[in-house]
Amino acid sequence: MTEYYSPTKKVSKTVEQIKSENKNIGFPGVINNECLEPLGYFPVFSSAIPTLTDTTKVVARNGVELKDGKYVEVWDEQDRHSGSDKSTKDAEYTTALNVGLASNARSERDRLLLETDWWALSENSASYSDARKKYRADLRALTEQADFPIKVTYPTKPS
Repeated sequence: MTEYYSPTKKVSKTVEQIKSENKNIGFPGVINNECLEPLGYFPVFSSAIPTLTDTTKVVARNGVELKDGKYVEVWDEQDRHSGSDKSTKDAEYTTALNVGLASNARSERDRLLLETDWWALSENSASYSDARKKYRADLRALTEQADFPIKVTYPTKPS
C-alpha cells in the first residue's frame, strides 16, 4: 500500500508524509499496516475506475470511502471542459478526436489494401475471386459506415 487514510483527519497520506509528521516516533525499516493503524491511518485499496459515458467526460478521483470494512478509492465522472464556452470546447475536442480516429482507420485500411494489391494484378486474375474483390471493395467503403470513425468494422479477409 502506498496510501493511507485517516478517518479522523479525513486526509490521505503516503508513508513518507506520515513519518514526516511523526518525527518523534521510531519507525521500523519495513512499515506495515500494524505500525500505522495506532496512528489512525488505514490502507487505501484500489477500486475499479468507471467507464466513461461520453468523450467529453473524464474520470477523476474524489476521495476515499469505507466499503465492506476497507477504505477504497472513490471515482467520479466529470465534464472535461467547463465555463461559458463548454459546448464549443466539447465540440472542438470531439472533432479533433474524430479526425484522429478517422486518420488511424484510413491508415489501417490503406495498409490492408496494400497487403492485398497483388490479388488485383493481371497475372493473378485467376486467383482474384469474388470474395477477394468484395473484401477490397468493403475496405474502400470503410468511411461510409454509419458510425465511422467512432466504430469501424473491418471486413474479414478471405483466403
